[in-house]
Amino acid sequence: MEWVPLVSVVIPTRNRAGLVRRAVDSALCQSYSNVEVIVVIDGPDGGTAEALNAIDDGRLRVIELTESVGGAEARNTGVRASTGEWIAFLDDDDEWLPEKIKKQAEAAVARQNKDLIISCRYIARRGSEDSICPRRMPNDNERIDEYICCPKGYSQGEGFLQTSTFFVSRDLMSRVPFVSGLKRGQDFAWMVQACNEGGATVYVHPEILSIFTAGEASPGVSRISANPNWRSLYAWIRNNKRLFTRRSYAYCMGNVILPDVMKCKEPVSVRLSLAADAFLNGSPRPKSLFIFCLRAFFPHSVINLLKRLQAYAPAKRKAIVTA
Repeated sequence: MEWVPLVSVVIPTRNRAGLVRRAVDSALCQSYSNVEVIVVIDGPDGGTAEALNAIDDGRLRVIELTESVGGAEARNTGVRASTGEWIAFLDDDDEWLPEKIKKQAEAAVARQNKDLIISCRYIARRGSEDSICPRRMPNDNERIDEYICCPKGYSQGEGFLQTSTFFVSRDLMSRVPFVSGLKRGQDFAWMVQACNEGGATVYVHPEILSIFTAGEASPGVSRISANPNWRSLYAWIRNNKRLFTRRSYAYCMGNVILPDVMKCKEPVSVRLSLAADAFLNGSPRPKSLFIFCLRAFFPHSVINLLKRLQAYAPAKRKAIVTA
């Protein structure tokens, strides 16, 4: 590959010294060496700063913020400090396979499109159990909100593209930054806004190039998704209905918001209010209603039973039901 642009890797972190070392190592050990790695420590955290300062590599820069601004704005801070033509994001509890940046940079060179979001397939790791995501690749000209929110089968996250897979131009990030202050779904909100308002398109590299820690990041250290702040993302979706079709908005209530509502053990009244919103501002389909009712009113044991029953279906009809 003749053209080897500088790629800026942006990693937000706080109070995860051991985990962020692993993430940084996976970025510095890429087969594509023309990278700068910018770690943004989101607030006072001497232990993480000390661990990172022990890494002897001139490509690493550490930015220590005097107060916490949240993951979205920490990423934006890293983008503003970057000098690369392309930006690759990596969460502190995830890691990359060695060819990740090389494969995505080659895709960028081949397409010559600065409004392109290059993602990839990845391993979703829950303890000792691995699965491959996304389960379905986007179709040509498929709207991103329809792809993420409206499953072909019955699985939550069928088209989930995770932050640590994103490879985007610095120009696009300058025009469409992450939504500052958003507590949950930062990757989802950014991608919908970048595509449906910023004019970006998505290419998903078919190879597995990243590892997403979907369960506990390490013993005693869980992801934010373990106790999600669903109201923040819900408010953003309601305020940005223009970015969704009525179909994807209705699915969004059951596929994006409701699973977090259930994790937080919110009362039935909250579930009913989401259902009402789906009807008022969206156009629910029979499948979206089924998915919503399944997650809202059936015990988890019933969902697990459906999973086991579906395991016996013909391969072309298999669909994993998750909650």
